[in-house]
Amino acid sequence: MIVAQTPVQICRSGKIALVEDLNTGDRIYDALTDSHVELADVRSRQCSAAQVRLTRIEAGRFGVNRPRQDMIVSRHQLVARPISKGMSGDFGCTFIPAHVFGNDVIVPATLFVLIPERPAIILADGVALYLMDKMLLQGRGTTASAPFRRPRPQEWQD
Repeated sequence: MIVAQTPVQICRSGKIALVEDLNTGDRIYDALTDSHVELADVRSRQCSAAQVRLTRIEAGRFGVNRPRQDMIVSRHQLVARPISKGMSGDFGCTFIPAHVFGNDVIVPATLFVLIPERPAIILADGVALYLMDKMLLQGRGTTASAPFRRPRPQEWQD
């Protein structure tokens, strides 16, 4: 889950949109496949400070401007961490819960869950986040909320 005002890369060119401006049917950039993936659903939930535990990832935690400003996500949001695959020099990544990289915070927030058609890695303010697809989320109970809808700006289309 990502809080409102978090920028998400929607195009390979680097174009971004705030998470709260995304709608079901929008396409966002998938860094894993270097392509785009359609959002099967976008859900939001307004939470008081007592309802959910969040993690603040400090600006620059993963390098210069990654993220550009402090980022707040669910403490269980999976963050991609690059790893070396031995002497060959190949690199891969592993996924670690956000609370490992940040500090717990207790703040009221509007949380967004992006559910793509297939598993994807998105870039949110320069940080690679793993998104589970709709099939993996079934029965997981990520958030109980009604879908959040807004008109989609036409200039986002590639």
